[in-house]
Amino acid sequence: MTKRLHTCYHCKKSFFNAIYWMDTLHFDNFDKRLIRPFCGPKCVQDYNETSGARDWPNRKPSDYPILQRKGPEWRIIDNIDYIEYESD
Repeated sequence: MTKRLHTCYHCKKSFFNAIYWMDTLHFDNFDKRLIRPFCGPKCVQDYNETSGARDWPNRKPSDYPILQRKGPEWRIIDNIDYIEYESD
């Protein structure tokens, strides 16, 4: 497997070794799975403040098993360095 080069969703900097990302899996207001990588905590904080993400409704725990049955693209992710994902 090849390690992926990411582009920060906020500042557009390219980087390896993603530690921070936003996954729409965890928010109830998204029907499509998107991953938004960030290069560091400052970009995460700026994104949260400008987008209002802290106020987005969380997905109910009972919805996760349903999402898992939708297919592997909805599984919980703990590392985005080696996977293909869709961002907007």
